[in-house]
Amino acid sequence: MTIEFHAGLRVRLKSNPVRAGVLSGEKTGNPISPRWQVIFPDRTDFVPGLALEPAPEEGSNPYDDMRKLRFGKPRDLRSALTHARLGGKLADLIYSLYTTNTDFYAYQFKPVLSFLDSPSRGILIADEVGLGKTIEAGLIWTELRSREDARRLLVVCPAMLQDKWKQELADRFGVDARKCGAQEAVEVLEHAAGNSRASFAIIASMQGLRGLSDLPEDDDEEQSLAARLRRVADDSTGDDAALDLVIVDEAHYMRNPETQTARLGQILRRMTNNLVLLSATPVHLRNSDLFHLLNLVDSDSFPHEWSFDHALQENAPLIRLRDLLLQGKPDVEAIGATLDDVRGSAVAVRSEALQFLLASPPSAETLSSVSHRLALAEQIDRINPITKVVTRTRKRDVHERRVVRQPIALRVAMTPIEADFYDQVTAAVRKYCRDLDMAEGFLLTIPQRQMCSSMAAACRSWSRRSSELDDEIDQILWDAFGEDASLDARARKRPNADSLIAQLARIARDVGNFEALRRHDSKFENLRDQLLAYWKTNSGAKVVLFAYFRDTLTYLAERFAEIGIDSVVLMGGMDKPAALARFRATDGPRLLLASEVASEGIDLQFSSLLVNYDLPWNPMRIEQRIGRIDRIGQKAARIVILNLFLGGSLDERVYVRLFERLRIFERALGSLEGILGEMIRVMSFDLLQHDLTEEEEAGVIEQTCVAVEQRSRIEENLEQEAGRLVAHGDYLQHRIAAARELNRYVTSEDLQSYVGDFIGEYCQGAQLVRVGEGDPALWEIDLGPPARAAFADFLEKERLQGKTRLAIAASGRQPCVFENVLKRGRIDAESISQYHPLVAFVRRRLEAEERHRHAVVSAVRLPGDAVRGVGAGVGVHVFAVTRWSISGEQDSERLAFEVFRSGAPGSLSADDAERLVTMAVMQGLPWPAAHGQLDGDTIGDCFETVMDALDGRYQEYTAGAGRENRDRVSFQLDQVDRQEAREIQRLQEMIGRLRQQGKLRTIKANQGRLAKIRERAAERRARLQNRREVRHESMLVCAGVVLID
Repeated sequence: MTIEFHAGLRVRLKSNPVRAGVLSGEKTGNPISPRWQVIFPDRTDFVPGLALEPAPEEGSNPYDDMRKLRFGKPRDLRSALTHARLGGKLADLIYSLYTTNTDFYAYQFKPVLSFLDSPSRGILIADEVGLGKTIEAGLIWTELRSREDARRLLVVCPAMLQDKWKQELADRFGVDARKCGAQEAVEVLEHAAGNSRASFAIIASMQGLRGLSDLPEDDDEEQSLAARLRRVADDSTGDDAALDLVIVDEAHYMRNPETQTARLGQILRRMTNNLVLLSATPVHLRNSDLFHLLNLVDSDSFPHEWSFDHALQENAPLIRLRDLLLQGKPDVEAIGATLDDVRGSAVAVRSEALQFLLASPPSAETLSSVSHRLALAEQIDRINPITKVVTRTRKRDVHERRVVRQPIALRVAMTPIEADFYDQVTAAVRKYCRDLDMAEGFLLTIPQRQMCSSMAAACRSWSRRSSELDDEIDQILWDAFGEDASLDARARKRPNADSLIAQLARIARDVGNFEALRRHDSKFENLRDQLLAYWKTNSGAKVVLFAYFRDTLTYLAERFAEIGIDSVVLMGGMDKPAALARFRATDGPRLLLASEVASEGIDLQFSSLLVNYDLPWNPMRIEQRIGRIDRIGQKAARIVILNLFLGGSLDERVYVRLFERLRIFERALGSLEGILGEMIRVMSFDLLQHDLTEEEEAGVIEQTCVAVEQRSRIEENLEQEAGRLVAHGDYLQHRIAAARELNRYVTSEDLQSYVGDFIGEYCQGAQLVRVGEGDPALWEIDLGPPARAAFADFLEKERLQGKTRLAIAASGRQPCVFENVLKRGRIDAESISQYHPLVAFVRRRLEAEERHRHAVVSAVRLPGDAVRGVGAGVGVHVFAVTRWSISGEQDSERLAFEVFRSGAPGSLSADDAERLVTMAVMQGLPWPAAHGQLDGDTIGDCFETVMDALDGRYQEYTAGAGRENRDRVSFQLDQVDRQEAREIQRLQEMIGRLRQQGKLRTIKANQGRLAKIRERAAERRARLQNRREVRHESMLVCAGVVLID
């Protein structure tokens, strides 16, 4: 069939049906086979006629449809809105909401929103222990998958946390991540560089990668792993970044810029546009650790340590204005005075958005509205970019399922045999400590800790240890004090403990009697009685016991086995996932015996009783232990913390005089974590270096307690001051609550309807059959030969082969469930979520068919009790939904809802309009009698009023978006200049060193890098300048009438 091309004909490319335009009528080339001029949305081009085909008709005029009461199916409303939402760019949608296998906690979405607003595309999540930083990072990754089709994820964490990350990503986010060593990680990154279609999630350890950061910049060995990693970093900029997201867990290991791990962080930052750091580092402005982490997140905004003060001083009036707006009762006079201060600030000169706000300040009536004040506060925080780089939630601020901690102190009186052994060992320890410096005194606290843990286990350990002392010293140090004791902080060498432990071995043989201490083990007997009584009233309850020393745990396992209580022992070097799986099993052992190091990174919130069989003197370690069960997901309203200590021992005095007074076991430490460790360590030295009386010991502990309380007040003030660096949580919580209430997310039912409509209309020979009930219901899908072949081509082009069975040739009906939740895959059926390739394929095909270019117009009926609280009364309501698209430095979209009641003045609020349309989509019934019951002219006139209102809102929206975009481009241009200057300075300094060394070949290579840096910076400036002015479009998505009866 011959196609008659003419001016004004809408055509599209046969090879890319999404690419559509209008013929101008101009043609050139061979008259028999000419090229036709096509006016595409973004440019004009001449295209061979053989490559073109007429685009499908767009349909009739929605204004005409409304006036003539031509209504389609109500089901089409849901399809139209789902299609708009699946585009992945709606600013007011939270795509990760309810799509992950996690419980909902509103505060966990605060980092998601702050990250999306961050111009640096990086964030430090500094929540306290146990609030779910891993989940928050996973939610950010889920959001990026929707918004940017992100596919390349790298998680860097301590080696002991790799298994936890692998399990969490699979179970909660449906991500099949693999652990890899340094070589495999480098190979993956080399393959990913510049290849945005690559798809992977890898988990690498800090220990494995940090050695690759030591390569000198002038290294001639080009094929070493370090050189290859650095080359990937050098070649990664903007669109050429090797990774879509890097997550660094326990990021405080990167706080010291002189360490390998910190240098690794700098290399990784150059490989990605998006960075998430996780750390419980207290947030206050006198903390250099915080500065070094923020420098990693956003080196341009925080180039120097003094940049804290500079940035905060410059933005102080804005922060004061924000905080005044968020007060319960607005102080109009103070707000006016602060607005005057803002007018004189440096940021007001640079920000067009702020200048507009100051030109039309809020009235007293506006300030009386909570929603208006929240909107103004959010606008101010958007103007102030530094508030998007840190987010912190403290346990005391979380109201959802707050857990009460109930500590129980169990004082155990020593038997005469135990007291004699304790006194003789203590005397020997003090004798050796008397003339030693602090480093060795620190080491000598270990025997004291072992005795307080278990005298019988310590005696047996020392008796066996004399022949293998040297091999075990490091393990003793690590078990006792973790990384802090691995090296002497000043001498940087391992302290020598041989003589002391050899002496202890002699004491154990001379005065210790393991069998006697075992028979008279008062501590174990008290614990045994406590647990048996607990299990009598809590049958099957899981109990977690912590002890510092491996020998204590081994001994306890033996003793419990003797009375028929099976236990799981978890120590360093063991198969942690297998041990935890055995403990978690319903029919598994009721008791977990865990060491200090092995406990890190495990979640045990299914238990509500924790036993501290020995007491770390460092409260940070106590908090880490409690944090294993006091964390998100703990279902018990109260957790019990049973603390055992020997009466008359130093442990008892530390517990009663320090821990109870500071309420260490009852509350999270918060900002105290960073300071308590050093203070308690100094106290430990004082207690053990000198032969003190009991009263003198009490004085040392009391002095420490007073110092901690005083420092605590200082830290609290500093953290409150740092609130100026963190985006305020009130309006973030408001946005999260609105997203939930207004159903701003895609449901499983939306997906089933969306895919089902496509299969029914476009897939010849396809079948979608419901074969099983349940939640979710079981379906079988056969796309049919044509659609299956097209789907296979789509998978190949997008490099998604192997992600689904639905494209396998002649595969027949495949079992599936529509479940918009990311989690570990099912065995019996394929789960279809919004991230499934089939959904992307359907959306792409519908775009090609231009199915949704013409707005859906429907008539729906709703019962009055379904819309209670919406603000819409009984009667006929005319609605319209438009999609507003903004293209600038960032591309974004939003759906705008407008509703007028026919025959009544005024419209519903924007939120109520969205509520009503959402209810119509989800609960609405067909209204076939609408054509006979409505007056067409009345409905048509009302619809034009609706569209006029939307047009007015659209003008305001695009004007504001333009101002914010120009501010953002100016900010980004400034960052490009700073980054270029910093990179050039680094390379020029290196070239200078190379010239002195006579390495001419390497100089030439680095001169090439200099040219590349300048070229890339010029390209980025050009791209940003092209995006300074926004391009925008408003498109009607759906419209119609809703009868509330």
